[in-house]
Amino acid sequence: MDFQLPMDLTAERCTLGALLLEREAIIVLAAWLRPEHFYLERYALIYEAVLACYHRREPPDLTTVSAELRRQGRLDLVGGVSALSEMITEVPTAVHVEYYARVVERTFVGRALVVDLWIVDYLQLARSSHCPAFCPANHTSHRAVMWCTKGKNAYETCNARRSPCPNCPPIRSPCSYSSRYCC
Repeated sequence: MDFQLPMDLTAERCTLGALLLEREAIIVLAAWLRPEHFYLERYALIYEAVLACYHRREPPDLTTVSAELRRQGRLDLVGGVSALSEMITEVPTAVHVEYYARVVERTFVGRALVVDLWIVDYLQLARSSHCPAFCPANHTSHRAVMWCTKGKNAYETCNARRSPCPNCPPIRSPCSYSSRYCC
């Protein structure tokens, strides 16, 4: 069974489509919806462009958002103008934009909770092992947090050692480096 982080890509597309469809929709969301709430990076990039237009007091529609993405050199990363157009066609109306955005926010909170649980699980494992201070290479919980949340290889985050520490337990999380050790 593969574990999947909480996400709702349909809600993300509908949020962005509604924002591109109705220029005034961003007013409701700008105060609380953040780009990092989106699961896919390309959706976060689109939302950043919408916010950039909004902050410059330009109406965030298909034309201005695609121009902003082109100016940032990100238009191809998000799939081009055709991907933005498809988002607009998926949404019949922008009336429910706040509902869609709340779903996006809720799934972000769910992902953050899962990551926090992975960190707690790792820290409990480290504490219960033969390694009372996590390891002699002076690891701290902050390094463990940075490793898990950034998804970086633990070899890159520890400056004290370059090889696996025999005193550290293996990382027990669904991270991509789950078979590595914590040094």
